[in-house]
Amino acid sequence: MIQEKINTKALYDAYDECAVAMMEQVNQLTDSQLNSIPFHGSWTAGQVMEHVTKSNTGIAKALNIEGMAVGRNADAREPELREMFLDFSVKFQSPDFILPVRAHYEPKQVEEDFQNSLSLLKKVGDHANLEEAIKHPAFGEITKLELLCFVKFHLQRHLLQLKKIVLALRCS
Repeated sequence: MIQEKINTKALYDAYDECAVAMMEQVNQLTDSQLNSIPFHGSWTAGQVMEHVTKSNTGIAKALNIEGMAVGRNADAREPELREMFLDFSVKFQSPDFILPVRAHYEPKQVEEDFQNSLSLLKKVGDHANLEEAIKHPAFGEITKLELLCFVKFHLQRHLLQLKKIVLALRCS
């Protein structure tokens, strides 16, 4: 049986749209603001970008793991992931492996690292069998297509976070 290639264009277009919007937010900040905590309990904009970059890179690595067939549609968990990550009333605790660790961020490096992580993700995604499932430390059994869907929701979530950070810094 020949497997039909899953069309990822709409997902990748959504990534690009979010990436542009995220960088528009970051580019409104001075170097000092990029590294400033805007309000209690918040990350800096630089930390948000490092977290997203690490997450993207981690998902790209997960797409390279040998997967297994599943007896369900490859995107069956997409609504669950959308609901979970676009519920902005819920605050998540980041897994340790994607926590930001740098003490200082340079705008050009932040953008370069972020764009490289998205390029890697798309390159690996283009060659992965997206119908396979893997065991992921944060999601349990999840298909590679669902991981790509997660990235879209994760970017959207952190775009809103960046908007709040920028607003707080510009109003202070």
